[in-house]
Amino acid sequence: MGALNAHLTAKIDAHEDEIALVKHDAQPGAETLIISYGISARSAAEAVLRARAAGIKVSLLTVYSLWPVPEMAIRAALDGVRRVIVPELNLGQYRREIERLAGSQIEIVGINRVDGGLITPGEILERLEK
Repeated sequence: MGALNAHLTAKIDAHEDEIALVKHDAQPGAETLIISYGISARSAAEAVLRARAAGIKVSLLTVYSLWPVPEMAIRAALDGVRRVIVPELNLGQYRREIERLAGSQIEIVGINRVDGGLITPGEILERLEK
């Protein structure tokens, strides 16, 4: 890595918490967290509304800036959580980042689609209720 790239990377790393854009909708007592981004975030938000209406406690972290990975915000959202659901329209690339941050104490569940279709709120609810 050249000197300029190293300098820019260090600058970004030093200001990650200022760059990170996330919205944490925490529900007290929730042991499940849904982490979503992109178009799947709409389905995740709807799934959370439906789950809460049914009496299921669940929190939601919507990530708006994928890079740099908002590690501080994700770690804060993971506090007290036993399971994380990550819906994404790929083969689970962001789920791997969550696994890296969560460690082995938290179950990470991926919901993935690569067929051109969208992940529905119902698909997220199915995983939430298991």
